[in-house]
Amino acid sequence: MADRSRLITVAVALVGATCLLLVNEWAIHRARAALARDDVLLESRVQLQQLRTTMLRAENAQRGYLLTGDPADTEPFHEAQQQVEPLLARLREAYRDSPQRAAAAGEAEELTRRKLAEMATTIQLMSEGRVQSAHELVKSGIGGEYMRALESLVTDAVATEAARMKQQRAALLDTLALGRLAIAGLLLISVMAMSLYMRQSRQREIERAAQAQALRGERDKLESEVARRTADLRRIAQHLQAAREDERSHLARELHDELGGLLTAAKLDLARLRRPLREIGGERTPELEERVAHLVQTLDSVIALKRRIIEDLRPSALSNLGLKIALEGLAADFAERSGLAVQAQIEEIELDDEREITLYRVLQESLTNITRYAKATRVQVRLARVAVDGAVDGDAVLEVCDDGVGFDTAQVPLRARGLAGMRFRMESCAGSLLIASRPGAGTTVTARLPLRASATGDAAPAPDAL
Repeated sequence: MADRSRLITVAVALVGATCLLLVNEWAIHRARAALARDDVLLESRVQLQQLRTTMLRAENAQRGYLLTGDPADTEPFHEAQQQVEPLLARLREAYRDSPQRAAAAGEAEELTRRKLAEMATTIQLMSEGRVQSAHELVKSGIGGEYMRALESLVTDAVATEAARMKQQRAALLDTLALGRLAIAGLLLISVMAMSLYMRQSRQREIERAAQAQALRGERDKLESEVARRTADLRRIAQHLQAAREDERSHLARELHDELGGLLTAAKLDLARLRRPLREIGGERTPELEERVAHLVQTLDSVIALKRRIIEDLRPSALSNLGLKIALEGLAADFAERSGLAVQAQIEEIELDDEREITLYRVLQESLTNITRYAKATRVQVRLARVAVDGAVDGDAVLEVCDDGVGFDTAQVPLRARGLAGMRFRMESCAGSLLIASRPGAGTTVTARLPLRASATGDAAPAPDAL
């Protein structure tokens, strides 16, 4: 219902605005048309007045010349002759919209030309010295009749144009009044529609506020549940990692105790068999010696492999010598195996066993990734203590940088489980892992761990969370 009311309100507002625009445009169009017609009528009046004025000047010039006989008095007449033709042309143009007005313009033109011809004849007679003939022509009254007829025609035309202008102004006022009435009505409709819309908007605001309050309550519950589940998952992850490391330690001890003892015993037994084999070998003694030497070498390789597997499962240096020596040894072993230039700057930092093994595994996985993918020539490993605002102990930050080919961190494939595993390890210890890289610019892995475990991270799980 709210959506339907909103649509109806918006539709009414749009229709009202459209009608208001149309009425306004209609009124403007009518006003412009009326003003244009007024301009035409005014121009016609001006032309008529100018024609009458010009003819009066010409007539005065004629009379003055008749009285004085001075040729200079004919200058206004000649000027009037030059001005009449453009005036008549503009008058014909202005009066061509109506046959009646065109006929009036033609009549005015005919009277004007006759009057001009009469005045020109009079002036010509005077200039030839025939003064008596000129006076007789004037006294005949022909020119006066032409002038009176022209003045009457002009006066009637001016009166007609004035009446038409009055009608145009009345029509313009009617148009403006109608436009004002329509605009007032549309504004009233718009105000009513806006009032309805505002009322509905307030109602919707109240409803949205109630819904938002309910959503906030649900969100708080969900956030609380998510926080509790996240804490449970972190404790479970810590437990699983601890169990995995314990299993690795147990397997390392088993390999060291059981398999190590068996391999050492086999090597000792083989050493005891050398003399009897030489005594009974006869001619085949050199061949037997070679096979025994190869077997001893194979046992040594197996023992070395066993040691490397044990170190990978549970680094003895980490348990016996501490984090600094273990990380430096891991970096040195990597440099020896890969042939890369490795620079290690490791500070002495005290951490619990869980955080030490976490940083060791992160460095181990980072070096493995460099070997597989980076194609690097130099590697830099740094472990330092970093102060943090509001924290007493600060953080331990492990940074592994290489100058390899790099990669686009936004397009890490799903098979890159090593990166996900490192990040999961760090988050389970309340730490963070940041990987900065771009193609052709190398890779930097930054692991940050708090030096002391948080109360949340080390708290025992609640009974209902187990």
